[in-house]
Amino acid sequence: MLILLVALIQAAPAPALAADPVQAAMTCRSATLAGWNPLPLEIAARHLYFTMAAARALPGNDDYFQRMAAIASRPYPRVRPEDAQRIGDLCDRLHPPARRTGPVALPADAFDRDMMCAGAAAGFSGTARAHAERNGDTAPSTRLDALVARYQPRAIAGMIERRMTTADVQRRAIGDQLFATLDLGNLAVVTDACEAQLPGD
Repeated sequence: MLILLVALIQAAPAPALAADPVQAAMTCRSATLAGWNPLPLEIAARHLYFTMAAARALPGNDDYFQRMAAIASRPYPRVRPEDAQRIGDLCDRLHPPARRTGPVALPADAFDRDMMCAGAAAGFSGTARAHAERNGDTAPSTRLDALVARYQPRAIAGMIERRMTTADVQRRAIGDQLFATLDLGNLAVVTDACEAQLPGD
């Protein structure tokens, strides 16, 4: 019986990620959740990273918000608990910034930085609020609300100055900066960098 069990284990295919970048990122998203209950905020940030990576990989010209809505309507690929660690290792190699702990370099251009930080803080605030509902820790969401209050007026003023006044143009500009965070790290480390580099009044 033992010999048969070993043979079955050896015959089982090794976990692999799909060649399709959308499916691969969604599998990484599923693997990230394995074994966590409740979900720590840093793991939730990694989960959000893979959701954003899947959204960015979708074909077409939709903006960030449309793509995130499209991903939200897709079913999660199933990941067996015993495969989660090995799949996670593959995900780390495919998307190294997802696990980056910081610090990260924000855009040198002040307008791009304001846009990225406003978008990142607002985008991560929903995750932080869910975290607060799970364990009562409101400090992260309070911190992110403060970052939004500092960066959002600057981002809006910068868009108006550049005549980016329509809702569609503004949505796309903010969404482009949110997708740009994927090259830096997850939104936890990006917002850490935004807090460390708060603009003067």
